[in-house]
Amino acid sequence: MTENSSTSNDHKPAVGKIPANVRVMIALVASPTLLVIAFSIYCLWIGNWQEPGVSGVIFSALGIFAYYVVIVGRLPKWFHFKRQK
Repeated sequence: MTENSSTSNDHKPAVGKIPANVRVMIALVASPTLLVIAFSIYCLWIGNWQEPGVSGVIFSALGIFAYYVVIVGRLPKWFHFKRQK
């Protein structure tokens, strides 16, 4: 085999993937939002649905977005984040 030929076990890094250590840090920083999300869900089904308030809804939405990034490993396509070279 020559140096320029490709083999089946060559692997290219995924384009746009966030490194694992950054994903772990995002998950650790966003972990308090799990309590707010749980509180919001509890209030929707069991308690008073108006109790979480606007700040609770915004904080829950940010937490859901953070955990989406952690699980998927990249930013959504609509985010259009571009690095400067």
